[in-house]
Formats: sequence, structure tokens, C-alpha cells
Amino acid sequence: MKTRCGSRLFRRSCRPAPLPVTRHQIRQKVDRMRDIYELEDRVAVLRDRNRGHSLTDIAKAHRVSRATVSRLLRQAKDAEPVSI
Repeated sequence: MKTRCGSRLFRRSCRPAPLPVTRHQIRQKVDRMRDIYELEDRVAVLRDRNRGHSLTDIAKAHRVSRATVSRLLRQAKDAEPVSI
């Protein structure tokens, strides 16, 4: 029987990645999330998007979720331009 993930034999490999379980893994995840909100990282995400990279490619490169990339792009679009 075919499913969205392929045959039943490979269904187990289509499951989402497990959540972090150790304190070290949780701290790494939090640190990555904190880092992506730094100005240089926001600029890097916007630069990658302007170069034509997909949301998935950007998310993999910066080790965050596609939702985070989408949120950063939406916030940048909604922000008023700053004149210097």
C-alpha cells in the first residue's frame, strides 16, 4: 500500500525528528534560536533570500525551521525602511 511517505516498510523513516531530550541538546537549540535573532543573522537570511535561495535551503543553512525563516522574512517586510 502506497502512502504519502512511500511503502509501509519505509514509513518509520518519514517520522519527524525527535525532540531534544538532554539539557545539552535543549541548550544548543535555544542558543541557535537566540543567535538567529541577532542582526547579522537576520541580514544573512535576507541576503540568502534575495539571492534566490528557497526557504528550505535557508533553514538548513542556518539550522532553524522554515517557520522561523518565514517569520523573519515577514517581520523584515512589515518593518518600516530606515533612512540613514
